[in-house]
Amino acid sequence: MERISVTKAAQIMHLDPHFIRICLQDGTFAFGVAKKKPGNKKWSYYISPKLFYEYVGIDTN
Repeated sequence: MERISVTKAAQIMHLDPHFIRICLQDGTFAFGVAKKKPGNKKWSYYISPKLFYEYVGIDTN
């Protein structure tokens, strides 16, 4: 499966990308993670395509 960016996830869910980032940071969405290296101001995001498509109800088969 192809990678799911925060922007693409936001488009599919009809949400603001910033909202997706906040929810990944606080663990609201279980389909991905957000991590910040110690001493770094920027966050990194990973969205599992399998978990994301299951969450939004898109069949990938």
